[in-house]
Amino acid sequence: MIGIGRTTKGSIKAIAYASREEKREQKAFATEISRNGLVGENARAIYHELMAVSNQNHRVDKPFYNVVLSPSAENTLKWSLEDWEKLVHDFLEKKELSSHQHIAYLHQDTDTSHLHLIVNRIDFNGENRVNQRFIGKQTSRIANELAQDRRWKNMLELSKEKSQFKVLQYGNVLVNGLKESYNLKDLADHLKGLGYGLNLQFDQNERLKGLKIFQFSEVLENERRKQNRQKPVNYGVKFSELSRGHDAFKKLKAVNLQVFLEQKAEKLKLQQEQEIKPKRNIGRRF
Repeated sequence: MIGIGRTTKGSIKAIAYASREEKREQKAFATEISRNGLVGENARAIYHELMAVSNQNHRVDKPFYNVVLSPSAENTLKWSLEDWEKLVHDFLEKKELSSHQHIAYLHQDTDTSHLHLIVNRIDFNGENRVNQRFIGKQTSRIANELAQDRRWKNMLELSKEKSQFKVLQYGNVLVNGLKESYNLKDLADHLKGLGYGLNLQFDQNERLKGLKIFQFSEVLENERRKQNRQKPVNYGVKFSELSRGHDAFKKLKAVNLQVFLEQKAEKLKLQQEQEIKPKRNIGRRF
């Protein structure tokens, strides 16, 4: 789970972003998950309530502690709002901030659902309870502890599993395509019918030197992300990945596929020639 934390001076705008108050017209909504010591119904009211407490300690120029908690989608697929609320409370408990003013919102209008948590560093007695030194590392450490408590796999493990599954899936599609094809055009046409595409690279002698298999849906998704000014994601599987992770392509090079198809085509041609070749009649001896 990703945990990001920083101290800020705070603003109405920052709270409005977390609550999505500023984006209601764009149909981007947030769900309030938890709050403590706050009764305001909008960003302005909440901000003034937070400041009323933080103003008890003028030595702290950044009285707000802003946190983002972003578990992987695989780990929260069947989560209820109560599960998200428990995550907030567990985080605050580990940070010893359960009694502080806070408000938490859940964003589910992005690729990965995540929490925005705004906490007052100043308690109701005017004491600062959050050391801002290495606050980012502190937040990340607690997020990792929460993930371990829930026996979640870390991001690296999940990413590796995802990549291995993708290599197996795309590799199997390519294997079946090779069985049905006699040249690279046949292969591309066959895959296209299944929703897959091929990027082929050739050397100066027109020999295949590189290949990537991808789904057309991945390309469309990247176009959508581009329109929304989001970072594009890596798509498809390169042949180098297949040669490392799929048994059918172990230690092979892309050109081996071209050679395989050429040999299939040559074999088919010889078979067809044999079939149309006139058979010599041998007369019987009496």
